[in-house]
Parts: sequence; C-alpha cells; structure tokens
Amino acid sequence: MSKIFEVNAIMLKRQPVFEADCLFTILTREQGRLLVKGRGVLKPLSKLSGGLLTAAHSRLRLTEGTIPTVTSAAPVRVFGALMESPEKARLAWTALEAVLRSTVEARPEPVLFDLLLRFLENLDGAQEADENLVKVFLYQQCEILGYGMPEPHERLSFSDVLHAFEYNFERKLLTLDTI
Repeated sequence: MSKIFEVNAIMLKRQPVFEADCLFTILTREQGRLLVKGRGVLKPLSKLSGGLLTAAHSRLRLTEGTIPTVTSAAPVRVFGALMESPEKARLAWTALEAVLRSTVEARPEPVLFDLLLRFLENLDGAQEADENLVKVFLYQQCEILGYGMPEPHERLSFSDVLHAFEYNFERKLLTLDTI
C-alpha cells in the first residue's frame, strides 16, 4: 500500500493531460517544488477541483510514487480578487512564474513559501494592482535564493526588475553548470 502524506501547497501551474487528469506543479513548505498528478480533476463533479486552483493555498493529501497523486484537496485560501482583476492576475502570474523558474524539484524552501503566500495575500487585499508589490517580491526572492539584485526602488521600472531577475537567474544557472 502506498504511503500517504499531507502538505500545505500553493498551486504554481496546472497542465491538463489525457481527458480528465492534470499535472500540477506545487510549492510546499515541507518539500519544496513538486510535480503531482490529479486524477479526474477536470470532470464536472470532481471533489478535488476546488482545492486545486492556480495560485490557491491548499492542504493536500498525497500518495507517494514516482509522481505523487492527490487523494484529497482542501482549500485553505482562494485569492478571489486575483481572478477578478486582470492586472492583479498578471502580477500574480509573474510571481508564480518566477518561483517556477528559480526553484528546483524537491528542495524545501519554507522561507520562499511564506514569502509567496504573503505576496498573494497582500496582492489579493490591495485596492488596486501595485507593481511595487511584485518588485519587492522578486527582490526578496532573489535575496532568499542568493541571486543578488539591485535594491528595489521607485525609479526601477517593472521591466527593469524582471530583466535583472532573469539576468541573475541565468547567471546563477551558468555558474551551476560549470561546477
């Protein structure tokens, strides 16, 4: 019998496979970034789909395996305002993509998990979309991961911060390749 374990997770990415199944990339406090599968989650009456929304914070029960399988999903917090505002959704997706690109599979990142959760809560609760929230998030993320970035300040444009993040991320990857 497969071992079952529970994790707190933030859904980073959802990728449909087959007719009703999905692969999910999640960030967990306990185990870092994981790829998990959800069987039947695209079916209209699926009990799992409510806890497997992109950018949602959920409590998942998983079975161990090559790719862990979701057996239950309970939403802890769904960030509804992010889905209602296209601008907030864009900023949220920017942060989720940055986490996807800068983390490795199965390496615990509890500080990054807490930072992402706090960012999503702040963005969800903000009156309007604020690019400074994502600028600060990207800066703090790079600091946590040891990439180094210029100090975030008002003069840097949003695209400048994204370019600095991408440059530092690619430079870090090149350094890792030469080791």
